[in-house]
Amino acid sequence: MISRHVHKNDLATRLRSPAESELRMRNDLAWLKEAMRILLDDRGLPYPEEKKA
Repeated sequence: MISRHVHKNDLATRLRSPAESELRMRNDLAWLKEAMRILLDDRGLPYPEEKKA
């Protein structure tokens, strides 16, 4: 769980760090999705539905 406060520098640091493995990439993707949900929720905006492949 990430805190409700997501700082833009935290996001930049995560995006700059090289993905060391598939697990790391999956964790980063999950972290970014959660951050986006929190930011949208804080602004009262809906989270877009994920497209099924």
